[in-house]
Amino acid sequence: MKSKNPIHIIQIFNNSYEYGKNEKSYSERKDNYAWKKKITSQSGYVENGVLKLNDTYAKLLNLNTISVLLLIDYNNDFEEKRADENPYIKTADNQATFFNWNCFQFKKEDTLQLHLNWDYGTIGLPERENFKICELKIHQPIEININGKRDFSLTGRRARTYVEKNVIIEYLGQISDFEWITNQKINVEKIIPEQRKRINLLKDLF
Repeated sequence: MKSKNPIHIIQIFNNSYEYGKNEKSYSERKDNYAWKKKITSQSGYVENGVLKLNDTYAKLLNLNTISVLLLIDYNNDFEEKRADENPYIKTADNQATFFNWNCFQFKKEDTLQLHLNWDYGTIGLPERENFKICELKIHQPIEININGKRDFSLTGRRARTYVEKNVIIEYLGQISDFEWITNQKINVEKIIPEQRKRINLLKDLF
């Protein structure tokens, strides 16, 4: 099948997590949160120029009105997937010039741009200025690391928690051809790209 317009496909590998004071030492927690060499995908995948998606999304996605689609896969089972309707797929419609995912904002101009989208609930302190992180180029994956701390939620104070966002983002290009496949066939293994540019936004947290 074909969509009316080509869709920008962006692969995201998410290795974000929260931890308490007892795990503050990176040396003590790094093995638990290390990147795997490959992971089993539940989002979808691109094969021979065809976007293949779980047919359970067929009623939720109108690929003729979408301009950008994120395929989101998780490095570990304990990562926070929040309360999203679908933690594995995120889309932007044809009219949108930008859209937000996690602590990032994707902008569609002459190029696809990635910006920081700081807020306390997602990252915590210290507060950061929002800025353009980079332009997304085809098959040039980037890894972004950013952290923060939170001492309270919308309902009041709580024990301090630390947040670390580790994501790999790879722009796969524009695709018009797609195929709906059954859930039993969607579980493909994706290799975490070893050759990637790292953007380190980590700060010392006290």
